[in-house]
Amino acid sequence: MKGRITNIKRQKGFGFIQGADGIDRFFHINGQLAGDTPFDQLQEGVAVEFEPYEETVHPVSKEPLAPGKGLRARRVRVTA
Repeated sequence: MKGRITNIKRQKGFGFIQGADGIDRFFHINGQLAGDTPFDQLQEGVAVEFEPYEETVHPVSKEPLAPGKGLRARRVRVTA
């Protein structure tokens, strides 16, 4: 999916992407894999491609997430 980085918290290792569908998704440095754009090179306003997915359980607390609260992005790559 294509989108644009709307907010990035570099010190905390996460940010938000608004997808072409208008939905905001959370992304984390741990969602980056080899071949993806390095996290430290991502910037607000940059056009990206990403893999959307939804978590139903919080990754740390293991508590259930409310519907729509687990929207995530991974494999973030800057596009030309």
